[in-house]
Order: sequence, then structure tokens, then C-alpha cells
Amino acid sequence: GDGVGNNADAFPNDATETRDTDGDGIGDNSDAYPTDPDNGVVPHCGAATVSSGKLTLEKEECIAGGKGSYYVWVEADNTDLYITTAGGEGDANIYFNADTWASSTNAQAKSELSGNSESLHVVANRGWRYISADTSSDYSGVTVKVSLIDPSTTPVEPPVEPEVPSTLADMCATESPQDYGSIGNAAPVCVKNGRASFYINVPVGTVSLTAETGHGMGELELYTGESWPDATQNTGKSANPGTMEKVVVQQPTSGWYYISVQSTPSSEDVTLKVTLN
Repeated sequence: GDGVGNNADAFPNDATETRDTDGDGIGDNSDAYPTDPDNGVVPHCGAATVSSGKLTLEKEECIAGGKGSYYVWVEADNTDLYITTAGGEGDANIYFNADTWASSTNAQAKSELSGNSESLHVVANRGWRYISADTSSDYSGVTVKVSLIDPSTTPVEPPVEPEVPSTLADMCATESPQDYGSIGNAAPVCVKNGRASFYINVPVGTVSLTAETGHGMGELELYTGESWPDATQNTGKSANPGTMEKVVVQQPTSGWYYISVQSTPSSEDVTLKVTLN
């Protein structure tokens, strides 16, 4: 009863959830990490990608062993370096020395916490600088990274582009919403909330079919197909934030063609238009 059809609903028996973006079995509404299937936990990174030698700034590497000795190039004096490890098994500690191969005895900075969530912040001058991962026992599947960015800071979100006003006529201002039926060429209709399905006859020789939505509020997805389309079976799909969606099908098959609009329960007053050229 959440307005999303069972075929498109990741949780058809749960009225509070409809999506599981990261596929971890937790609905997006209650998932603290909706795009991370590991829910914030760094997993075992697998086979080691480096055993010793050069590390590259901002590149994650997978390490294992007893002791591993590494070096990284610093481009400018007074550079902030953030050295971190995470995930895997065992208990790897990290050590830093600006002048020579680092060890637990000559380290100018070190992190020796229990487990593999180690973090060091050092200020280094231009040149090769040295890092080691060491422990009294073996470790494996540990992710190591040297970065210029403080991992404790919140990433700056990119600016949100202003939404361009829809060029469609606002049919919901004058018509009742529809959820099924035939739609005419270039004849916009007001779409009912939830799942709405329409069909149009495509003449032989049609170059393109364009389906587009606009106006109203909420979130929706737009599908086209040679049979009733959905999120997995379609000839075109549009799932942008908001209600402005557009699908263009080149050289559509003649005969009946199908268009579906799948919206969230809170959507309303959306216009759909299908144009044949």
C-alpha cells in the first residue's frame, strides 16, 4: 500500500521502504549508509597489491605480512600528510620517519592502536618520506592510504545546479490525473501518483519517440518499452532527482508502444507528454 507496484518495490510487504540502493537488504529510509553495502565497515581488501616500496598519494593499497617498508614522494615543504589503515585482519601498526626507513624504534610519529584503524598526521618537507607497517603477529587484507586530505573532515558537497523550469504545459492545473490509458501524440496528460501506464500507436516510419515529464513535486522514474516496461525491462529509462525526466527512443518499432511512470507516494501534479517524430 505504499504506491509502488510490487514488481518495482524492493520491499513489497513493507509500506515504509521501497528501495535498497546498495543491495544490503536494508531499505534506504532506515539505512545509515544507503549507498554502501558494507554500512561504513571497511572490508578485507583481498590479495596484497604491494609488499614494500613506493606508495602513491590518494591511492589505496592492500597490504599483508609482518613488516612492510614504504616510501612516498612529497612535492612541497610543510605538507600535511594523513596516513591511515583500515579493515582486514590482525593488528598492523604504522610508523613514520622523514629521513630513513621507518621502524618501531626510530619512528618520529607512530600509531599503535589495537586493530587496524590506525591514523597518523605528520607535516613533511619535499622529498622521499618513509612509512612502515609492522606488528608482532601477521596481518592481511589491510587498506593503507597516504593522503593530503584530513579523513576526519566532512567532504564539501558540490553546488546544486538550479532546476530548469519545465517546458511542458501544467496539465494537472486543469485536468484530473490519469493512471492508465491511451495517450495521443504531443498531447500531455496529468499523471496519477504511484504507477501510471500509458500506450501509444507508433506509425511505420517514425524516426523517434520522446517521453518526458515535468511539474509537480516528489521523485519518479520514467520507462519506455515494446511491452509494459519497468526498472529491469525497458527500451529507455530516466531516473533523475525530481520530476523532470526524459527518454528518447530512436527508430521505435511500429505498433503499440508503452510508457510507465513510477513515482514515490509523496509525488503529485506531474505532467507526461509523448511526442512522435
